Amino acid sequence: MTLIGSFWDRSVQGMAPSWCARAAHNWEYYFAAYVGEALDRVGGTVPSMEHFLQVRRGMAGTCTLMDYGERIGRFHVPPAVFHTPQLRMMRQAATDVPLLCNDVYAVHKEEPRGDVDNAVLVVQRERNLSRGEALDHVHGLAMSHIETFSALERQLPGVCSTLSLSDEDRNAVDRYVDAMKAWMRGYHQWETETHRYSADGMVPPQNPNYAEDPPPRPRGPAGRLVTHRSPARRCPQTSAVVRALLRKRPGRRHPRTTAHDTALAPPAWFTVAIHDPLCSILFYTTLSMHRNAHH
Repeated sequence: MTLIGSFWDRSVQGMAPSWCARAAHNWEYYFAAYVGEALDRVGGTVPSMEHFLQVRRGMAGTCTLMDYGERIGRFHVPPAVFHTPQLRMMRQAATDVPLLCNDVYAVHKEEPRGDVDNAVLVVQRERNLSRGEALDHVHGLAMSHIETFSALERQLPGVCSTLSLSDEDRNAVDRYVDAMKAWMRGYHQWETETHRYSADGMVPPQNPNYAEDPPPRPRGPAGRLVTHRSPARRCPQTSAVVRALLRKRPGRRHPRTTAHDTALAPPAWFTVAIHDPLCSILFYTTLSMHRNAHH
């Protein structure tokens, strides 16, 4: 918690009070959601979809990542447009796409451990489907959310015009949308390289699954870590659509990122030391955002 406290103290520097209040709430939701997951695991019953989404959307930490898109990018989305139905629904889609993909890739690992908050298990139980049918259904949900995200994005120029936003505020909206895309693309990048989903990365059900205690990663020549290609590679359709979300729109230019702006980018020791998926994904999301800013 000392590490998180230090991270928070640096996060709020120079940010608007509305951002600080929102970010604090989202951090609280992220941490508290794991209590709900633990209660569900102890209960041992696969929850309803509505119950599941309340827990998993908190555990996903997406709103926190979106907050840090603003912080790392040094911009702030005005509340008037931040809470429009378009951006709220786009945030929801950006939350649900990664968690649905995660559950497809992780169900073979989570089910034997007694984890019940998994979209595949929820759909399979509620709709009385086979495992294969449930996997296809969840994949379809993810694709539907991506299509919704793209459709809502096309509405934003009209929303900004109706609200008479300044050029600076319009740019903030554009960059926020790019941050949501970078989150989805960053998650995809992480899940195709992480040890988390590989067979040798699975922890026996009788052993505690501590994030701080993963199995050792194999090393190749010169001591470099060997990259694992996870089951995420089995869904090329989703991969292609997520990549398409990040294509640059013509005529868009963002300010060049400076060393000051990258102060919050987690260094290598940060992700290696705590092995928290949220922090690992934050690293890849930040990297993706900075690459977009330079190309």
